[in-house]
This record gives sequence, structure tokens and C-alpha cells, in this order.
Amino acid sequence: MVRFCVAGVVFDIASSIEKNFILDRAYQDFFCTQKPDINLMVYYKKPNLNFSDSDLVFDSEGTWKLYEKQKKYIYTVTTPVVGPEPYRYAVFNKTYTEGEIFVDIPGLDLDAVDRAPNPFEFPLSEVLMINYLADKRGIMVHSCGVDDDNNGYLFAGQSTHGKSTTAAIWEKHARILNDDRIIIRKENGEFKMYGTPWHGAFHGIAPLAIPLKKIFFLRKSKVNQLVPQNGVIATSKLFARSFPPFWNREGMDFTLDFISQVVSATACYEFGFFPDEKMINDVRCAP
Repeated sequence: MVRFCVAGVVFDIASSIEKNFILDRAYQDFFCTQKPDINLMVYYKKPNLNFSDSDLVFDSEGTWKLYEKQKKYIYTVTTPVVGPEPYRYAVFNKTYTEGEIFVDIPGLDLDAVDRAPNPFEFPLSEVLMINYLADKRGIMVHSCGVDDDNNGYLFAGQSTHGKSTTAAIWEKHARILNDDRIIIRKENGEFKMYGTPWHGAFHGIAPLAIPLKKIFFLRKSKVNQLVPQNGVIATSKLFARSFPPFWNREGMDFTLDFISQVVSATACYEFGFFPDEKMINDVRCAP
């Protein structure tokens, strides 16, 4: 059994077998002993689930699909490396507070390995968190988060926009929460950003909650350029860099409203930046 806390959400993962499993090393700083919000049980076998294509709710057109059957959500995960059939299944209740994960890897001999496979690998970890947050709890953003003396700077961007580069530039000047996945929640009327274990190319992470002060929408440039953003433009840019639950209408409504609140309360900029340390002063001096 392992228990860890991400953005104030405590996960408890227990196994049906005695052999221990290993989570990624990134989780080590997130381990905790608090009362869990989400309880998961892991089984290393094929599940006995009764669902069909008619129960399909959402197809990510990638590795996972979502089905709904008898008031439960069923996720299947596939990869060409393993074969055409799902090798992981997850079954959650409607509130995503209870769940079962089934690991069914062809040819897996548990007697021949020291540790059982990681049951919580991508995408199940992030999909579960996205759904849990969508129940009026917060959002996850594709971004790099920097703690500059308790000033939280969020550098939002898609792949290749410079998030990991930004993390490397700031590393000697501030604390990096994560270079790829940051969670935003509202606590006592204040928006805070949280580090997560789900990093990108930069491995520095921190399980901190920092007041969100400024948001920068990254764009690589030959010179540093800061252009203030607000209203619908800022909302649409942050939404495009978030992980909205497209399969959940109420969750989508909450996400859009939450993002609108965030940009209304936070200074936002489009940041065309040249990748050197000059960006640090520009960010700190942005009004």
C-alpha cells in the first residue's frame, strides 16, 4: 500500500497481492500519511467486466477509452507495444473517490519479478486527477510552475513552446514545481498552483502550494516581448493549455468558469521569449 498527496488530494493505492509494486521515483516527495480522498485497489489479472462499444463515452484517439456502465466509469488502456487488446483497466465510482485497477499484461509472470508493475502509470494517474478536479475542485494546466520567493509564476504552453527550457533557466534562481503539469485550485479565496509528480524533460519537482501571481503564455522569440492578455483572449489561451474533461458536461462548465475566474484575478501575458536569463528580470518586473 502506498499513500501520496498531490495538490491536497490524497491517494491510497492497495494491492490484492503481497508482492510490492513500484511507483515512479517522482512520487517519493509526495508520500504522506493523511486520510485518503481517493481509495484504489489493484489486481494483477484480467477483469470480469460486462461492457460493450455501445457503452463508449469518449475515445481519446490515443491510448485510452472511457465507457459508462451501471453507474460506473470504465477506462481501458492499450499500447502497440503490448498488443491490440487493453492491458490495463480502471473502474471508478461516479465521484472518482473509489476505484479498481486491473493490470493484465500478456506473459507477465509475477513469480519471476521482484516487484509488480506500476499500476498507476500514465494515463490513468492524470485522467483520474482531471476527473476528480472537475468536480468543482480545480484544473490541471500544461505548464511550468516556478516558485520565486513565494510568488507563483505559471508558464503555460504546449509541447515545444519552451516549458522545460524555462525550468532550466530558472533552476538556479527559484524553485521549480514542475515543467509540464501544474494544478490550480482556490483556497480561502486565493488561487494557488501546485507541483505534481507528472513532469516532462526537466526532472526537478516540488510538492508545494504557491500563490499564483502571474501567468505567461509562452512563445519562442528572438527578443523578449510581454503583451498583456485579459478577458476572453486570456480565458481561451488558458483553456487551450488545460486538460478539460470533454466527456463531462458539468465538468466542462465548471472548468470554463474556473478559468475565467483565474484570469480575472491574475495578471496574464503573452510572452515571446528568448531562452536566456534575461527572461527572469522581465518576468519579475512585469506589472
